[in-house]
Amino acid sequence: MASQSLNALLLATRPMFLPASLLPVFVGTAWGSRSVGALDLEALLLALAAVVCIHGAVNVLNDVFDDDGHSGTMSGLGDSDDGFEAVFSAFKKGVSETLAEGDHEAHFDLGIAYREMGLIDEAIGEFQIAAKDRGHLVECCSMLGLSFLEKGLPELAVKWYRQGLAAPDLSEEESLGLLYDMGNTYLAIEDREAARKTFVEVYGINSNYRDVVAKLEELR
Repeated sequence: MASQSLNALLLATRPMFLPASLLPVFVGTAWGSRSVGALDLEALLLALAAVVCIHGAVNVLNDVFDDDGHSGTMSGLGDSDDGFEAVFSAFKKGVSETLAEGDHEAHFDLGIAYREMGLIDEAIGEFQIAAKDRGHLVECCSMLGLSFLEKGLPELAVKWYRQGLAAPDLSEEESLGLLYDMGNTYLAIEDREAARKTFVEVYGINSNYRDVVAKLEELR
């Protein structure tokens, strides 16, 4: 009986909607930490704890004062996927209305936040917008390469790595990073010849870069 009561109380907090409540915290944290160049972990943990408590309390109180008799259905798990999708869609709509397309830094930060939450499709969309700005192009190409590889689309990953490598005024470090990641993409799809050529290019620029020597040994 006690376990049933606890289960009912847990369901009343709408745990399936909690990610939607936490998402703005992660987005704001990513944006703020990028702006100041540091992450305040204590503030993040306090914010997360506060959101979890408020989320649960508000939903439980909503059931307590709900007179329409449908709170049990709302607390059930049957419609959790549809419910979260609706909440998340509303959040994305709000973000799109708030952020100007020309605010490339904000779109990049949002892409990072989405990616950290495993929302790869949404992250890709934000990185594609941010990539229109030369100042974020190389970073976006790198993130898009990683994201498309994670989506199982290595050919698109390579495309974005190549686009980054074609950027004007590319620094040596940026070039090495893109080449190295592209080499790993070729390894992931077992194109050993292309991987070796790419890592040879890395070795030719900086023979001490990461584990490029071990990569070439592996590809002999």
